[in-house]
Amino acid sequence: MGTKWSKISIFVRSVSAMLCIYLLVFSIGGGAGDNVVIEEPEVPLSSWSESEVFYRYDGEGYCYVITTEGTECFAFVDEDGTVLEAMSGGGTYASIDSVTWQYANAADVNGFADNGDNSVTVSYQMTDGSTACNTYRFYDNYVNVQASIEGVARSTTVAGAMLMRSFPNGYSSVEKKIASDWIYPENGDYPYLVQKGIVTSLLIGDHHRLYTFVRGTDGERTVLFEEYPDDNIPVVISGGTWEQYSVNYDLVFENLKENANADCDALFKGKNYDFSARVSEKTAKESAATIYYTDSVELGIDIKGLSDERSSAQVSYKVYDYDGNIVAAAEQNVALDGNTLTSVPVLVSTSKNGIFFLDYTVQAGTDTHRELYTFALLDRHNYGTDNPFGLSGVRFGQYEQNDTTAWILQNIGAQNVRVCISEPDYVSNDYSLLAKYFEKMTGNGIKVNGQYLLMDGWKAPSETTADAYVNEMNGALSQVGKYLTDCQVGNEYNLAYSGSSVADGMNAYLASYFDAGYRSIKENYGINIGGAGIALSHLNWMEQSTISGLFDKQDVFVTHAYGYPHSPDYIKDPSIEHSIESAYARTNIFLENQVEKTWYVGEVGYPTTALNTTGLFSGVDLRSQADYTIRECVLAVNYGADVVEVYNLYDQGNLFKGINAENQEDNFGLFYDQDYYGRIMPKPSAISFATMTRALDGIESCEEISLGSATARVFETSNEDAEKKVYVAWSNIARLSNDIGYEFVRTPNLPWNSQWKGSEQITIPVSGSKAVLCDSMGNRTELMIYDGQVIINVTGSPVFVEVTGVSENDVNTVSGGDILNQ
Repeated sequence: MGTKWSKISIFVRSVSAMLCIYLLVFSIGGGAGDNVVIEEPEVPLSSWSESEVFYRYDGEGYCYVITTEGTECFAFVDEDGTVLEAMSGGGTYASIDSVTWQYANAADVNGFADNGDNSVTVSYQMTDGSTACNTYRFYDNYVNVQASIEGVARSTTVAGAMLMRSFPNGYSSVEKKIASDWIYPENGDYPYLVQKGIVTSLLIGDHHRLYTFVRGTDGERTVLFEEYPDDNIPVVISGGTWEQYSVNYDLVFENLKENANADCDALFKGKNYDFSARVSEKTAKESAATIYYTDSVELGIDIKGLSDERSSAQVSYKVYDYDGNIVAAAEQNVALDGNTLTSVPVLVSTSKNGIFFLDYTVQAGTDTHRELYTFALLDRHNYGTDNPFGLSGVRFGQYEQNDTTAWILQNIGAQNVRVCISEPDYVSNDYSLLAKYFEKMTGNGIKVNGQYLLMDGWKAPSETTADAYVNEMNGALSQVGKYLTDCQVGNEYNLAYSGSSVADGMNAYLASYFDAGYRSIKENYGINIGGAGIALSHLNWMEQSTISGLFDKQDVFVTHAYGYPHSPDYIKDPSIEHSIESAYARTNIFLENQVEKTWYVGEVGYPTTALNTTGLFSGVDLRSQADYTIRECVLAVNYGADVVEVYNLYDQGNLFKGINAENQEDNFGLFYDQDYYGRIMPKPSAISFATMTRALDGIESCEEISLGSATARVFETSNEDAEKKVYVAWSNIARLSNDIGYEFVRTPNLPWNSQWKGSEQITIPVSGSKAVLCDSMGNRTELMIYDGQVIINVTGSPVFVEVTGVSENDVNTVSGGDILNQ
């Protein structure tokens, strides 16, 4: 247990700014004048003599003091009694006036009060007349800090505010993480991640880490980690005035020499748990992605007691494959021995490919921790010739798992990627990190499509800033231009001209974005240029592009297609905007009447917004995202797209870091965003994408064939191997609940339970000597060819039928372009 000793509860600053003692009061449940009781620590641990300290609290591995000089200090306390000063108090508010550009802040402690419940409140007089208070609540293993400010002058226009913290011994490095939790809905829907806070971990000295877990209303979303301070804590300012008046965070102190499990323990100490738990990976991987090229994976559920009171824990787990089979399970009581780490083994040995779900629970005392760990088993595949499949929204950054991102792209077969290269997405104008990974990707045969959006400072360009926009693009392209296949200017600008005519919107786009981009990208660097991706493939914007001359200036024509929660082929009426196949259809019709252009479907995808289950813009479940990813890509190629890029790689927004279960933008990823430990776990869609790129490696054509069914969709593809054809098939005979009419209500579903409740039998005419069926997770089964036909059952989950030993075969095909006759 922690110990505290205190001499005084109130500080008062004298006029001369020297701290003078006016009161000597210590009270617990009594009033002023009670006898002072000094509780001596069990072990005297101090860099300060008793005469130098007014207040002190000793926890496990840390202490906090207020000195007679009016200063505060948090310090590490090692097992041998060594004290290392870490941080000078919980921080003081500082705001900057937008007129005078001068800071208002606090100097020293103005007063403090012992609250008698292992907490103390310290006050500070701000230079602008406001009052700030820090309340520290002390626990054995961590400290909760509630920093608030009152009496802020509303007449002052504020340009920015921060909770400023100082570190007497500095720090040598910083790690930034997301602390997230798995939520298991009561309605039986799929588990989802939510952000519980931003974590900064400062390395102080050689082996001490100070963890800061930021809590409260600001914990749901934050700016990009590059924008997030290393040591201070941002405060929300809106419209030039204060919006956020308090900051809540937790401090955890760890000695890396004394605790090899520091990261995990810190996370659970900050939750006030008396145990920690995590999944450890015993089988080696090639990256931070939880993807294994093996048929046997050994994991461990590591548990550790964080207090002497915790001597045991109950552990249970099940490992499901994609078909709902339980491939490993256990339930047992585990003895916990002090600081010893106990590992419960989890062994998965199977011949199946695909995604697996480890669902485990640890319960001890009143605390329960439940978590989902997803991983995948894949066969190796050496990609050969080019394919049209890729990903948009790929990001590299200082706090991203960049090596793993490059590894994933290569190993799931993404051969085209769209990456934003505008200045605000990276630290200042330093493009060395981006150049490093562009070189790695292009060396692996991946084409990089650059995208230039905003100006530095997150500002949209205008006609008057066009020259500055050119200069910024020149700066970026001078460093990374040699790696780009093309560069797109802006994004979905056709949504920005609300209230004006299409012609006015196009003129504004040309004057502010495209013409400047053309000068830099095309004229200065000779790189192929594309316009802003056209949101929902709006036909009026396409037509205006020909009238304005924009179409002729582009080398790459970029459209976006969305239709969630409907399936990609729910409807193909070109007049319907929010529909994927409809978007493909109207773009196909438009391009048939134009000079031939390279066509990119630059964005298409489905969000898995767990808490948004109804309405036109609701999400889909994890399995639907996996199935629809294949379907939207195959349809795009069938309609003539040269490149189709799924949006996006990870669950993360463009301008924010973290996961919000209700926000679509955060949930489009094929993979979950990196977790607290830096792991990147796949969703089912990551594996279905990899299965598709393997099955359709080197695809050269994709034609729909008619089998006489109104609900079956079957596509015949070919590549440079004349003796091989691959058929892609699925059925719409049993649609999902959010794919029926306009009610848009999604039925809850666990990711290891099939959502498809009906199937139909189809017969595909083939002329090969061997046929193999491959499901969406990459599992292969040889089929019987009888009388030049294969017979299979299909559901809404696409399958691939690979036929080899092919001879000439006349098949009734239906062109994707001939949509009016379908």
